[in-house]
Amino acid sequence: MTMQKTAPNTENRTVPIRKTNRELREREYLTPKEVTLLMDAARKNRRGHRDATMILLAYRHGLRASELCGMQWSQFDRVRGGGLLLAGTMCRLVMAD
Repeated sequence: MTMQKTAPNTENRTVPIRKTNRELREREYLTPKEVTLLMDAARKNRRGHRDATMILLAYRHGLRASELCGMQWSQFDRVRGGGLLLAGTMCRLVMAD
Protein backbone atom coordinates (compact mmCIF):
# COMPACT_ATOMS: atom_id res chain seq x y z
CA MET A 1 0.00 0.00 0.00
CA THR A 2 1.49 3.36 -1.04
CA MET A 3 0.65 6.58 0.66
CA GLN A 4 0.12 9.62 -1.50
CA LYS A 5 2.24 12.65 -0.57
CA THR A 6 0.47 15.96 -0.28
CA ALA A 7 1.62 19.46 0.54
CA PRO A 8 0.91 20.82 4.05
CA ASN A 9 -2.42 22.58 4.30
CA THR A 10 -2.46 25.89 6.18
CA GLU A 11 -6.08 26.50 5.34
CA ASN A 12 -7.43 24.44 8.22
CA ARG A 13 -4.45 25.26 10.49
CA THR A 14 -2.97 21.77 10.51
CA VAL A 15 0.48 23.33 10.04
CA PRO A 16 1.45 26.13 12.46
CA ILE A 17 2.41 29.40 10.84
CA ARG A 18 6.01 30.33 11.69
CA LYS A 19 6.58 33.65 13.42
CA THR A 20 8.76 36.18 11.62
CA ASN A 21 12.28 36.89 12.90
CA ARG A 22 11.18 40.34 14.07
CA GLU A 23 8.49 38.73 16.24
CA LEU A 24 10.97 36.24 17.72
CA ARG A 25 13.72 38.73 18.65
CA GLU A 26 14.32 42.47 18.64
CA ARG A 27 17.62 42.34 16.74
CA GLU A 28 19.84 39.87 14.91
CA TYR A 29 23.28 41.13 15.92
CA LEU A 30 25.48 41.40 19.00
CA THR A 31 26.31 44.71 20.63
CA PRO A 32 29.98 45.55 21.33
CA LYS A 33 29.33 45.00 25.07
CA GLU A 34 27.90 41.52 24.38
CA VAL A 35 30.94 40.65 22.28
CA THR A 36 33.23 41.79 25.11
CA LEU A 37 31.35 39.59 27.57
CA LEU A 38 31.56 36.66 25.16
CA MET A 39 35.31 37.17 24.74
CA ASP A 40 35.79 37.39 28.52
CA ALA A 41 33.97 34.08 28.94
CA ALA A 42 36.07 32.50 26.17
CA ARG A 43 39.33 33.58 27.86
CA LYS A 44 38.58 31.37 30.86
CA ASN A 45 39.44 28.10 29.13
CA ARG A 46 42.71 26.46 28.13
CA ARG A 47 42.90 28.15 24.72
CA GLY A 48 41.26 31.37 25.83
CA HIS A 49 43.44 33.82 23.93
CA ARG A 50 42.89 31.92 20.65
CA ASP A 51 39.14 31.65 21.19
CA ALA A 52 38.73 35.32 22.13
CA THR A 53 40.73 36.33 19.05
CA MET A 54 38.54 34.19 16.81
CA ILE A 55 35.40 35.77 18.27
CA LEU A 56 36.81 39.25 17.67
CA LEU A 57 37.81 38.42 14.09
CA ALA A 58 34.41 36.97 13.31
CA TYR A 59 32.62 39.96 14.84
CA ARG A 60 34.69 42.71 13.24
CA HIS A 61 34.88 41.20 9.76
CA GLY A 62 31.58 39.34 9.52
CA LEU A 63 33.22 35.94 9.05
CA ARG A 64 31.20 32.78 8.87
CA ALA A 65 32.17 29.91 11.18
CA SER A 66 33.48 27.84 8.27
CA GLU A 67 35.60 30.77 7.02
CA LEU A 68 37.00 31.35 10.50
CA CYS A 69 37.93 27.71 11.08
CA GLY A 70 39.37 27.27 7.60
CA MET A 71 41.72 30.27 7.65
CA GLN A 72 45.36 29.78 6.69
CA TRP A 73 48.35 32.12 6.88
CA SER A 74 48.63 32.11 3.09
CA GLN A 75 45.28 33.93 2.89
CA PHE A 76 46.62 37.07 4.59
CA ASP A 77 47.96 39.83 2.35
CA ARG A 78 50.81 41.22 4.46
CA VAL A 79 52.17 43.51 1.72
CA ARG A 80 49.09 45.72 1.30
CA GLY A 81 48.09 46.11 4.94
CA GLY A 82 46.60 42.89 6.12
CA GLY A 83 43.67 42.08 3.84
CA LEU A 84 42.27 38.57 4.12
CA LEU A 85 41.30 36.61 1.01
CA LEU A 86 38.60 34.04 1.76
CA ALA A 87 38.02 31.38 -0.85
CA GLY A 88 35.14 29.02 -0.35
CA THR A 89 31.95 28.67 -2.31
CA MET A 90 32.48 32.28 -3.30
CA CYS A 91 35.71 34.26 -3.06
CA ARG A 92 35.67 37.53 -1.10
CA LEU A 93 38.20 39.97 0.29
CA VAL A 94 37.89 41.15 3.89
CA MET A 95 39.93 44.24 4.72
CA ALA A 96 41.65 44.45 8.08
CA ASP A 97 41.27 47.50 10.33
